[in-house]
Amino acid sequence: MSENKSIVYLPNPGYWCNRLKGILIDSLNLIRDPRNWTTNVLARNEQGIPVYFTDEEATCWCSIGAINKVATEDYEEWLIDEALDLLSRAGWRRWGAEFQDIIHFNDSANHSSVIGMFEDAIKLVREEEAKYAK
Repeated sequence: MSENKSIVYLPNPGYWCNRLKGILIDSLNLIRDPRNWTTNVLARNEQGIPVYFTDEEATCWCSIGAINKVATEDYEEWLIDEALDLLSRAGWRRWGAEFQDIIHFNDSANHSSVIGMFEDAIKLVREEEAKYAK
């Protein structure tokens, strides 16, 4: 994965960086409380039963479930892939070969490491935004 890869290839990249940052921040806020984070499924209800990530009974989400929930409800769905790519880039940047992919990382790492992955992805967007602010 190239470190020099641009995040957004569309006209008005600052706008799209802002949208991606919004997805990542909203997703992070969704799972920031450890009680709202899960592993091995996209989402669970209060009883711990797996549910669809947009199910109104969902109370906790994995990393991918959180991004899908937020992006599906509030943003263009194609931005899901961009947000997931940023999470992967953040994971590779911080953990190198220890980071296989988002699914395995979410399901094997501790909550604070998953939160760190989101925070790093948000930093990546902010770095990209700075390029367009000049």
